[in-house]
Parts: sequence; structure tokens; C-alpha cells
Amino acid sequence: MTDTLNAESVQVKLDSFLTKLGFEVYPFKVGWYNALLPSSLHLDYPESTLAVVVLSTPDMFEQAFLPFLESRLFQRLSDPVDQCVKHSITSAVSQAFPSQRVDVRYDYELLPSRKPKFLAQSAAHVSGAAFYYQQSNVKDQPWGDKKMFGVCVHPRFGGWFAIRALLVFEDVMIGSEMLQPVPIDCVPSREEKIRLLEAFNFRWQDWSYRDIVPPVQTYSQKQKEYFSTKPAERFALLKTWGFLSTEGDQPDESLDTQNQMNGHG
Repeated sequence: MTDTLNAESVQVKLDSFLTKLGFEVYPFKVGWYNALLPSSLHLDYPESTLAVVVLSTPDMFEQAFLPFLESRLFQRLSDPVDQCVKHSITSAVSQAFPSQRVDVRYDYELLPSRKPKFLAQSAAHVSGAAFYYQQSNVKDQPWGDKKMFGVCVHPRFGGWFAIRALLVFEDVMIGSEMLQPVPIDCVPSREEKIRLLEAFNFRWQDWSYRDIVPPVQTYSQKQKEYFSTKPAERFALLKTWGFLSTEGDQPDESLDTQNQMNGHG
């Protein structure tokens, strides 16, 4: 029943399915998210509607992705990690909330307008999951007119995580008892913010930005090898790992540089 659900109970239920797979979930109100963005990017739900952002931690690769490959559930027509995330979240939602209307949006999905279905880093910020560092956070910017892309930093994992999905619980309204969390500003100095944004924008391939704060855990060597491989070449890598026995369709190459920069890995 909808009247028995609140932010805490939804988080507990999702955690019971997703924590063991290497995911974290953070609830927030739609209104907090919409307040950060222009109306063209708003979620079309009442401000008090409950939403949840889902992150993958370094454990996801070994706890969810490799077992997903072993299960042979994946198809070769799209990115295997995307398929794994969708399988994990769909299974959790259907089991935990069989009678609820839940709008699930994934980080790789686009609207017909080519805009993303949700802004992952804004969702992570308003939920308190990670601090979204942007050009506007730096006083006396040294970059002139150059556009610098922002990046989220997790207080425990630094940059060794990814924002995977948004869940909107269409019939669950949250009252004033839920207070908006303040994300931890774990890169407080101007100099460190500059170092973070420059590492992310100019040297994102070397992943040094991920270590801007000492992480409690990083990706395993196998996971680093996978995400360092170009998306179009990952099926060939999986074949060398023994997960594919025959050649087949290649993955969608829409996972371009910007997707990777925005934390797809």
C-alpha cells in the first residue's frame, strides 16, 4: 500500500536487494532536484514525490557484473554493464514493490529531444550521495571562457563509482519530515577544486581525478581493464575472459567520450 511507504522504508527495501550487488541508494524529493534545474529539465511530478538515485560502487563489477556474464543473460546488441544494471534494478523493484508505479530511468537513456532522461550528477548532489563540483564552485576561475565539465566526488569512493539510475515512486509523497541532506564537500579548497576539474576535463583517461580524495576502495585491476577498453572493443575483451564463444553483433557505440567522462565507468 502506498500509505505504508516512506523514504526510509523504500531505502531499506532497495538496500536489501542491491547492497549485496554493490549498489547504493539515496532518496530525495523531486522538488529538490527541480529547484536546481531549468523547467525544460524538470521531472514532471509533484515536488513532494519520492525519488531515489542508484550508484554503483567498486564492488558492483565483481558482485553483479561478472555473475551476470556467467548467467549468460546478456545480449550482444547493447552495453553489457547497462544490461546488468537494468537487470539488477528491475529485479529489485519488481520484487520489493510489485504493486507500485515506479518510473525507472537509466543514465544512458535519452529522450526524443536527445536530452538525458535525468541529470545524474544533479540527482547525486541533491540526494547527498556525492558533491557535484562545477566551474561555478571555483572563485576567480583561471580558465577564461573555456567550458569546464563538472564531476561528482563521493566522500568514501572519490571518483571510483558511477551514477546508474533514477527511480521515481509516482504514488509516494513525502512530507516536511524529510530534510534535504547537504552533500559532503570533500574537496573544499580552491586549489583542489581546480586540480579536480582540470584532471577530469584534460586527463580523464588517466583516472587521476578519481583519487582527489583518498578512496576506501578502488576498482579492481580487471574492472580497470574493462572500463579502459573502448566500448566497441569490450565484447572482444569479454571473449578473451571466456564469456563469449562466437563472434556476434557489436555493442552500440553511442557510449562516447562524454558518457565515459560523466562516470559511465
